Order: sequence, then C-alpha cells, then structure tokens
Amino acid sequence: MVASFAGEKKAVADYDNSLKDAYTSSVNEGLAAGLGLGSMLSIIYFSYALAVWYGAKMILERGYTGGTVVNVIMAALTGSATIRNASVCLSAFAAGRAAASKMF
Repeated sequence: MVASFAGEKKAVADYDNSLKDAYTSSVNEGLAAGLGLGSMLSIIYFSYALAVWYGAKMILERGYTGGTVVNVIMAALTGSATIRNASVCLSAFAAGRAAASKMF
C-alpha cells in the first residue's frame, strides 16, 4: 500500500521519529528505575551499617554479646520484611473494600 502511493520515504521518516520517541522514553525509564533501586539499596545498606555500628557500641559500652547483637539485627530484618510483605495485602484489601462499598 505504501509502495503503491510512493510513500516509502515518509513512512520511514515517521518510523524513525517513533523510534526516537521510544528510545528517549526508555532511557528515561531506565534512569528512573536505576535511581530508585540505587536509592533503596543505599538506604538498606546504610541501615545495616548503622545497626552493626550501634551493635559494636553496645558491645563495648554495655557488655552485650555478639550473639545478642546479631539476634536483634536479624529480628529487625525479619520484622521489616514481614511488614513489607503485608503492605501488598493491605493494598489488595483496600481495593476490595472500595469495590464493596460501591456495591453496597
């Protein structure tokens, strides 16, 4: 169809413009995803460092044992992972509640 109306050059130019837009948006998406993941992991690793530093301070100043410090760090990690996993369920419950309120 394009060839029969001699529109190859216009079709190729339109396709190139579409590719440029898609490339720009995918680069921006990759940048945002990379910054988001990097920020999140930085916060997690800084939290680990803070927990280990404070645990070492407790060992030196208050006589805690290394096992106690590791136990507290692992309990905090397990608790935060549980809260993170529960947040997915809470959003599903909120969506269901909104749908049910429309029904009632």
